[in-house]
Amino acid sequence: MKRILCFALLCALCLNVIACDKKEKKNNETEPVTTQEATTSWLEAFNQLPVVDEAFDDTMVSLLDYRGIVVLSEPDTSYTDEALFEIVWSKLVEETVIFKVPKDISLSVNARMERFVEEHKNNAEQVYKMDFVSYLKGNGYTEEEFYADVEDYKHTFIKQQMIVYAIAKEEGILATDDEMKKALADYMKTYNVTQESELSSHMGQYYLADIEFEIIMSKVKDKILYFAKLNLK
Repeated sequence: MKRILCFALLCALCLNVIACDKKEKKNNETEPVTTQEATTSWLEAFNQLPVVDEAFDDTMVSLLDYRGIVVLSEPDTSYTDEALFEIVWSKLVEETVIFKVPKDISLSVNARMERFVEEHKNNAEQVYKMDFVSYLKGNGYTEEEFYADVEDYKHTFIKQQMIVYAIAKEEGILATDDEMKKALADYMKTYNVTQESELSSHMGQYYLADIEFEIIMSKVKDKILYFAKLNLK
């Protein structure tokens, strides 16, 4: 299985809690869409969703009941927290339906993907002294496959973000001022900068939204695990 894209994407987004293993899609696998769209792939259906200049609202998402997802355990099998989370999270991503996408989320994720591609190109040229096509080939990708995966992950991550925000709103989860200050200080130390504004050159112009999301996602993960353990059979 090709893993360079998945691993680097996690590193680029600083989101170790979200899995993005490349999955082979069955020919009949689609997102819930209208009858007219039923023969299109989930990605083509997602591309048809309206991007709106509105703040996130839970009416934009039909969220699966995350509090009631039951995980059946096999005899003599125990789940780690990560494994249990991945089971529930995968079901949430698969069965949650998105109706429209806020413009700020779309722009933020697009910026991350562009930064991710540039990092790979720089890695190819500066570290491996290779042209980008040869670099991809050495990791089992054609250029077409690489960009197709980037597009796929982009839409998957938008959906994941909206699920996180929907659960956060339902549970009253926020990133506090103290948590933001600590995270900013940690990132400033990591990138060896003295001014907060300098983080944009390392993390992109949406660094504040990215950091806020990371904090919220961590809390949402804890909440999902809490209910998953209650429902473990």
